[in-house]
Amino acid sequence: MSVPTHTPRTVGVPGIGTLTILDTVLPHGRVRFKVTGPHIKGTFIVAPEAKRGGTVLPTTVQVQYGDGLEPQTYYTPRPDEPVVYRVGVHGHTAGLDPDTIPTRYFLGPYAVASGRTFLTERLPDGTRRRTEAVVRCLLEMWRGRDDVAELKLAAAVARADEHARYEEQQADQLEAEIQKVTAQRVSARRTVNQLTGILRRRAGAVLPADPTPVKVPFFDRHGHQMGILAVRETPAPAGTRPGSVVYNVQGARVAGSFTVERYRYNNTPWPEGINITYGIPTSRYGHEARDEPTINTIRLSGGWSSSGDTGRITLTTPERLPARIRLSPTTGCSAPVATERRASGVLRALALRYLARPDAEALHLAAAKDRAPALLTATRQQLKELREQQQKLTRKAAEHRKRAAQYRELLAPLRTLPDIQSDPSVTIAKQEARGGAGRADVGRRRRSSPRMLNARGRDSIGPRAALGDQRRSTPAVRPARVNPAVSQMQIIFPDGSRLPGREPARSSRARCPAVRDTDAQLRTCAAGHPEGDFRGADGSSAEAAYLQLHKTAADQEQPGPKERHMSTAILQPTDEVVISTVRTPDLTRPHRVLPIGQQHIDDQAPMGRCTVCDAIGEWNALVDLAPSAYGCPGRPPYGA
Repeated sequence: MSVPTHTPRTVGVPGIGTLTILDTVLPHGRVRFKVTGPHIKGTFIVAPEAKRGGTVLPTTVQVQYGDGLEPQTYYTPRPDEPVVYRVGVHGHTAGLDPDTIPTRYFLGPYAVASGRTFLTERLPDGTRRRTEAVVRCLLEMWRGRDDVAELKLAAAVARADEHARYEEQQADQLEAEIQKVTAQRVSARRTVNQLTGILRRRAGAVLPADPTPVKVPFFDRHGHQMGILAVRETPAPAGTRPGSVVYNVQGARVAGSFTVERYRYNNTPWPEGINITYGIPTSRYGHEARDEPTINTIRLSGGWSSSGDTGRITLTTPERLPARIRLSPTTGCSAPVATERRASGVLRALALRYLARPDAEALHLAAAKDRAPALLTATRQQLKELREQQQKLTRKAAEHRKRAAQYRELLAPLRTLPDIQSDPSVTIAKQEARGGAGRADVGRRRRSSPRMLNARGRDSIGPRAALGDQRRSTPAVRPARVNPAVSQMQIIFPDGSRLPGREPARSSRARCPAVRDTDAQLRTCAAGHPEGDFRGADGSSAEAAYLQLHKTAADQEQPGPKERHMSTAILQPTDEVVISTVRTPDLTRPHRVLPIGQQHIDDQAPMGRCTVCDAIGEWNALVDLAPSAYGCPGRPPYGA
C-alpha cells in the first residue's frame, strides 16, 4: 500500500529547466517519482538495493525506468517509461551511491532505448545527458528525505528471509569444508608425530654385503621355471641411498647389476612398496646408472617402481613389469616381448629376496630416516597452511552466521515493554513471576540487538537500534527490578494490586535497635492493612515510607569512624535519591541513586540502585563516580 502522494514540487535543473516532480512512497522502501519537464515525461522509481552478500542495510540504490514491480522481462516495456527527446528509456541503473552521485556516463549497459519492435539499442547522446541530469536531481531529492532510514529498513526486511537462508547455506558449506580441513590437520599432525618418532628411533644393524653367490630360480607368469640365477651381494658405492641393496646377477641369459630399495616417492612416514633399478644409479634421482644388465643380449635401463602392498608380490605376479631400452640419458623404448617376460621374472625374484632378508626392518628404518627430514619440513608447512585455512574459513562461517542472525532479527516481531509509570502493577509483579530481573552489572553497556557490521565494515549495534526504529507505538522503558533486600511487607498500588516483599538478608553485623524497631513497625503496619493502601504519615507511598523510617532509625544510630562517610552520603538525599558526584563533566552521566541496604549476607558496605538505569552496586561506587566513568546510560552528561 502506497503512502498518499505529496504535493507536486517544481525543481530547477541547470541545462534542462523547471521539472514538476510528484513523489509517492511504495512498499518495500521504493519511491516513485513522476517527472514532467521540457522534453521529458515519465516515471522513475528509486529503490534501495538489498543485495545478496552486501551490507545488511542497503547503501546503494537502483533507479528503475518506468512504473511497475521488479523484476521485469528485459524486452518488455514498463508502464509509463520516461520519454526523453521522443526516445523511450528502458531498463534500470544499479549501484548508485546517493552520498557520492556521479556526474556523467553512469547509466550503465542496462539503460537502453526501447523501440516498437521490442528491440533495444544504445541511448542517443542527448537523451543520455538529459536522463543523467534528471537522475542526479532525483537522487539528491531522495537523499534529503526524512524517511531514508525507514526506506532502507523496509527494503532490507523485504528480502531478509531470502538473504538469511543464503547466509545460512553459505555457513553450512563453510562448516562442512572446515570439517574436511580439520580432518586433514589431524592427519598431518599424526604424520608429524610419526616422522618425529622415526628420527628419534635408534638405527638397526644392517648386515654387510655377502659376496657368496646364491642360486635363485625365477619363473614366468604361468609358473614355468625360466632358469637359475647366480645372485651375490656387492657393497653399495658411495652416494647410494640408505636402505638399498645392490645385487649382481649372472646366468640364464642375464648379466648385470640390480639395485633394490623401498619406494620413496610417497608421502607416508614409512616408505612402502618396492623400487628396483636396472644397474647402479649414479645420480640420486636415477636418471643414469652404470653396469646396467643385459637380458637376451639387450641392454635395459630404467626400472620398476611399485607403491602398493608388497604382500601381493609373488613369483608369478605382477605378470608384466617394465623393460625399456635406453636411447638417450632420459628416453628409451620398450623391449621385445620375450625380453620383457624374462626381465619380469628376474625382478620378481629379486624383490622377494630383498623382502625376505633378516635385516629387512633395519633397511626399512634406514630408508625412512633418510627421507624423514625433508618430509617433516613439508608436512609442517602443510600443517601451517591448513591451520591458516581453517582460521579463515571459521571467520567466514562466523560472519555468515552473524549476518543470518541480523537478517532474522529484521523479521522478528517487535516487543513493546510496558510503561512503569503508567501501569506499575504489571512491572515488578510480572518480572518476579518470571524469576526476577536479577542484578545489573555496574558499568556494563547493554545492547537490545545483536552486533552487526555497518556500511563501512565497522562493528555497530543491530539494524533497528542503529536506525532508531520509529515504528514502536509505546516507548520502551526498562522493567523495574526487585531487590532481595526489600523488607517483608506488601506494597499496595493505586489499582488495588499488591506486591509481597521478601525477608531481608541478614548481615553479620548486629543491627541497631532503632532499625530493628523500624522493621517491626513496618511489618505491623502491613499486617494491619492487608487489603488497604499502606502509606506513610504524610501520604507518601509504601517504598518512600520504608526509606523514611530507615533514615529516621539511621539518625538515631551513632556511626563509627569507618562508616561516618557512608552514612553522611546516605543521610543527605534530594527527593529520596542522591545524585552522583561527577569528576569528568561533559562525559560522565550522573546516577540517581536510591539506598537499598545490603545485597548479600557477607557484604559490609551498603548498596544502592539507580532509579534510571536500574544499575545495582556498592553505594560508594555509584555515588562517587571514578574519573572518565561513563555513568548512567539513561541520562545526559553532566553539564550538557
